[in-house]
Amino acid sequence: MRILVLGATGGVGKEVVQQALDQGHELTVLVRTPEKLRVSHPKLRCVQGDVLDPEAVDDAIQGTDAVISTLGVPPGQPSNGLIKRSIPIIVEAMERYRVQRLIFTSGIVVKTSRLSFLLRIIMRLMIRIQLFDQVIDKKSGEEYLHKSNVNWTLLYPSILTDGPLTRRYRFGESIKLSGVPKVSRADVADLILKLIPDKQSIHRELFVSY
Repeated sequence: MRILVLGATGGVGKEVVQQALDQGHELTVLVRTPEKLRVSHPKLRCVQGDVLDPEAVDDAIQGTDAVISTLGVPPGQPSNGLIKRSIPIIVEAMERYRVQRLIFTSGIVVKTSRLSFLLRIIMRLMIRIQLFDQVIDKKSGEEYLHKSNVNWTLLYPSILTDGPLTRRYRFGESIKLSGVPKVSRADVADLILKLIPDKQSIHRELFVSY
């Protein structure tokens, strides 16, 4: 399969790239700084550019079968409307080149109602202190995605770790999350790749955690 990965230099993005290449997929990545990717492979095409540049997105998306987005900014940094501004550009390019499938990775902070009472309070405090801007940005972008015609799946990982690939995670629309739920970036990447051909996950919001 030919896949475009956005956010390929982030934690989850790097895992997606490596696992996808290991599985034999043909990848295109759109990155501002190719040096940060640190991966070289015959089936990897690197396009230098910004996801907020429609021409760069057009160049990257042509000839692909699916798009994976792990876009985001580190906690505490301003989002500058990254998700709200990029989703329309991505969706419009997908529609223009008839690319139907999109797996979009969000975060558990956007869906705090699914957490335990104690963790919900902690998360809400974190949001007020350093994540409020990012949560508003993600929610705005996801609202646009809901109204689009692409075959999207929204994925909400619990607290991310650098743990190993276990394939022992749980995922679904209403999985129980208790305590301090965690999941490794490697396992999130594993699920993302499994969801691409999964028609049952189209237009669904899925949580993933141990």
